[in-house]
Amino acid sequence: MRMPADNTLVDIERRAVRDWRNYFLRLEAATDLSASDVATLKTFIAAAEEILAAPEDSEIPEADPYAVDVQQFDASGTWIKPSFGSIVRVQMWGGGGSGGRNNLPGDNNATGGGGGAHREEWFLLSALGDTETVTVGAGGAAVSSNTNGNAGGDTSFGSLFTAFGGGPGLFDAGGAANGGYGAGLTSGATGIEATAGSGTLTHAASIDAGAPGGGSGGLNTARAGGDAIRGGAGGGAKSGTDDSLGGTSSTGGDGGDGSTGADGSPGQAPGGGGGGGSSSSGAGGDGRCIVTVF
Repeated sequence: MRMPADNTLVDIERRAVRDWRNYFLRLEAATDLSASDVATLKTFIAAAEEILAAPEDSEIPEADPYAVDVQQFDASGTWIKPSFGSIVRVQMWGGGGSGGRNNLPGDNNATGGGGGAHREEWFLLSALGDTETVTVGAGGAAVSSNTNGNAGGDTSFGSLFTAFGGGPGLFDAGGAANGGYGAGLTSGATGIEATAGSGTLTHAASIDAGAPGGGSGGLNTARAGGDAIRGGAGGGAKSGTDDSLGGTSSTGGDGGDGSTGADGSPGQAPGGGGGGGSSSSGAGGDGRCIVTVF
C-alpha cells in the first residue's frame, strides 16, 4: 500500500504483522498443539518474518509535473492551443528600424534606427481560439544607397493586440539630424526621437517603449543609441569621422553601432535598431512573440 509522507499506514501495517507473529510464537510454544497445528503456525510465522525482513517502503508519491507550454515565434506562424492550462501570457516585440546610410563628404550624417516596442498581455485560455495567427514584424532592411533606413514591422497576436516597430534612421547631407523614433505603445504613436545636438542620451519614453536611435549634432558629433528596458534599444549614429555605440536593453535587443568607414552594425533581436553606416546601414533586429500557457 502506498503511504502518506509521514509513513503512518506503513507503520500501522508493520506493527500488525509483528503483533500477529508474536502471537503465533506464543501459540507454537503451547504443549497441547498437534503436529499439524504447529506446522501451520510455523508457516504463518515464516510469512510474517518475510514481510518484516523486507525494506520499509518509505517513498513519497511523486507529484505530477506542473506542465507549462511555451511557443516562441521568431518568424510569423500559427500558435496552437495546448490541451492543458488555463492562463496565457503573450509577450511581443516589434521589429527595429534600420539605420540611415551616407557616404557623402562633409558632415554626412547617418542616424541610428529606433527600437521596437514591447507589449505583454494575459488571457484566459478559454478566450482564445484553437489557433491564433502570429505575425512577427521583420527588422527594417539595411540600405546601401544614400537614403533613410526602413521602419521595423509590427508584431501581432491574432487580432488581439500589436507591438509596433521602430522608426528608420535618417540620411542627412549636413547639419543636425534626429535618430529614428523608438516605437510607442499605441497605434500611430512614435514614442520619442533622439534630439539632434543633445549631448546626453535620450532613452525610451516608458518601460515598454522602444528607444530612439542616436542622432547627430552636426560635424563629428554622432550620438549613441538610446537605452531601453523591455523594448528594443536604439542604433548608434555616424557623423563625419565620428561614430557611436548602439544602446542596450534589459529584455529587448541591443542597438547596432554606427560606423564611419564601414557597415553599420545590425540591431539584435528582438527589436533592436540598426546603426547608421557609410558603406551600408545596419538592419533592424526582427521582432518576436512568446506565448506561455500555465
